[in-house]
Amino acid sequence: MSTLLIWSLLIGAITLFLTIELTQEWYINRSKRGSRTHFLPFLRRWARKNKAKLAIMAAVIIVFALALFLQDYTLALPDFLGRVRIPKMVRWGLYALLAVTLFVTVDLFKAWRVYRTNKKGQRATGPSFYRWWFKSSAKRICIVGGIAVIALGGTWVTLRYDLLHQQSQSARYMASADRYYRQQKFREATLELRNAIKVNPDDYDAHLWLARCQWRLGNLPEARDAYEKAVRLEPKLYAAFLELGRLSLAMGFPEKAAVAANQALLLEPQAAEPRMLLARIGLITGKGERAAEQYRAILATNPADNEVRNLLIGLFLSRRSFAEADREAQAGLKLNPQDTKLKAALAVARDGQGQRKEAELLLKDAATQDSGSPLPLVALGELYVRHREYIPALQFYEEALKRSPNDKTIINNIALLHAEYGYDLKRAAELAYRIYARYPREPAVADTMGWVLFKQGKLDQALPILQFAAGGAPNNPAHRYHYGAALLKAGKSVAGRKEVETALKISSDFDGFAEARNLLSGNRR
Repeated sequence: MSTLLIWSLLIGAITLFLTIELTQEWYINRSKRGSRTHFLPFLRRWARKNKAKLAIMAAVIIVFALALFLQDYTLALPDFLGRVRIPKMVRWGLYALLAVTLFVTVDLFKAWRVYRTNKKGQRATGPSFYRWWFKSSAKRICIVGGIAVIALGGTWVTLRYDLLHQQSQSARYMASADRYYRQQKFREATLELRNAIKVNPDDYDAHLWLARCQWRLGNLPEARDAYEKAVRLEPKLYAAFLELGRLSLAMGFPEKAAVAANQALLLEPQAAEPRMLLARIGLITGKGERAAEQYRAILATNPADNEVRNLLIGLFLSRRSFAEADREAQAGLKLNPQDTKLKAALAVARDGQGQRKEAELLLKDAATQDSGSPLPLVALGELYVRHREYIPALQFYEEALKRSPNDKTIINNIALLHAEYGYDLKRAAELAYRIYARYPREPAVADTMGWVLFKQGKLDQALPILQFAAGGAPNNPAHRYHYGAALLKAGKSVAGRKEVETALKISSDFDGFAEARNLLSGNRR
């Protein structure tokens, strides 16, 4: 409706202007030539005299017609305002103002030439010319000025109304969506956010929250699309880039996740979250050195971040870079001498460098100083396990269990050691059932439960549990060995041998390696 209204106003204004212009000229012509003047010859003379003026009017009409019929009933101005969408009514108003400005410019130029001719080349001053132009063209100026005022006023009113209307409607939808989101009613929040986007498609905040809702509903492709729209609308939206990176990684696209994380890092160079995400991507893709670089960069900004330091030390230990782990642990202990995790990590690093006694003393000292924490005792148990001294390892694990009776890792370790080496199968079964009832979907817990059942001779119960454990952690050699041993016991020699061979290929450093090798060689014979 607004397009037709502006079109009507434009045609009406041009018609009115031509009518007044022709009427004026007709009266002047009649006063010179008398009543014998005929209209058609007069019209031809007037048209020849005003070719430029008629050409401008025709050009304006053609431009508006083409914009109306060829551009899907809208007028597209050049995108001087970036991504700001200009309402249709405002675009028409701007074109009307442009046409009025062009007309006034041409009319002033023609009037100046007439004025100079009438003055016979005399020097003309600006004020005197404008007074003369205003007196001689008063009606024309009033008409054009009226058109300009109407166009400007209509443009302002339309822009203001559209802006306020969009803001009020969008704000209501966003407030409703926020309420639903806080109540974890993500479907209802999604509907409200879609309504807000219909009202204002350029609302990047609505797209961002829509992405979050879709993610929580499990619609990952839709969530990614919404995040991408949000960052297209607002390229400086740090949170959207960061969350897009996490989502892409969850969907199995580490390259896209890295692109988004790097963009977030460009926006917030001092933030730790993008670097943590890049470190995770490095670990997942097997590029440990890149992960280490990101951890070091975080520590360069915040040396007291012990969580990141422990992650870096863990990375060094997994790569058997014991000297680097030792240096990092000592650097952390200088800042926080009482950190038990750092002491345990330092002990592992020292043990890896062949300094076992020093590692033991360090952990025993930590256990004495931090009498409420099971961590030093667990670390001592792991140290003895690494040296295949299982009885003292069990003693330290039992002491740790007294400090933390519900710690699933400690319970699991005790049960697995009892089952693996046959110290107390009844105790192993009691502890394995206890944690398996609470964590049946965790591969480590399932492996222990299945291995205990295998040792008890309950092969039918053990096989599906061990299969789940091996499938849930396919790179864990102990899980693959346990499943293979159960398959061999069940008479499935081909599948069982394959699992045991896979375990031996993965690593030669796991509890049961010797037994797995003996089992495989005995089965071949």
